[in-house]
Amino acid sequence: MSPKKILWSPDAIIKLIEAYEQHPNLYDPKSPLYHNKHCRCESLNAILNQMRTVLDGIEVADIKSKIGTLRSQYFLHLKKEKK
Repeated sequence: MSPKKILWSPDAIIKLIEAYEQHPNLYDPKSPLYHNKHCRCESLNAILNQMRTVLDGIEVADIKSKIGTLRSQYFLHLKKEKK
């Protein structure tokens, strides 16, 4: 399922980042559960449940898409700072 167009408020983005930080198996390759697909899926579902209190109708695909966008923006920002 492709992600829908969701309007992310600054508060929703902060809540997503805070929820994402609680699950290092999603972003830390040194985590023993990083390569465990089942555990990663459970972590995304936990984030989904937290985000549904802020955004109605959100799906895992929307969360994956937003996390990818935020990571891309962050790395572009880091690249610009190095120049």
